[in-house]
Amino acid sequence: MVATLVAPPVTLIHFLLVSNNGTNDVLCPVQGTRTLLHIQLYARMHTHNMNATISAARQHIDQTWKAHGHDGWLPAPLDPFKYSIDLGVTVFASSSENQHLTWGILDSALKGLEDCLIQNSWYQNVIFRIFDSDWGQVGDGSVVEAVAAMIPDLQSE
Repeated sequence: MVATLVAPPVTLIHFLLVSNNGTNDVLCPVQGTRTLLHIQLYARMHTHNMNATISAARQHIDQTWKAHGHDGWLPAPLDPFKYSIDLGVTVFASSSENQHLTWGILDSALKGLEDCLIQNSWYQNVIFRIFDSDWGQVGDGSVVEAVAAMIPDLQSE
């Protein structure tokens, strides 16, 4: 018998916030999925355009997914995934070494960012790791302001 892990309903109590060398780390299970995010919060953003950018990225993923007719790995030209709508915020995500992000897991990760960051008004530059209960760590990403997007460490960590 194989046990399956499904994340519990997301409430503030489920977010584990700890200090780590000047950053705050948050563990965020994504409600109704097998996805868990480990998020590192950095400098506060000067804009609340994070919400619009993440929402637009999710719509783009949904349209791409529907165009292919099924969930699947991000194709090589789109991995790493980079999305911006000219509001000064960019979403980055890429597959982890020896793993592949799927459109569905990427969408779940962005839903988790909405649930965790936006609902708590944590408008900050973030680096995140994407975990799937079956496959372990499947991806890495960041949501950064335009100024932070020019700093290589925020894109590649």
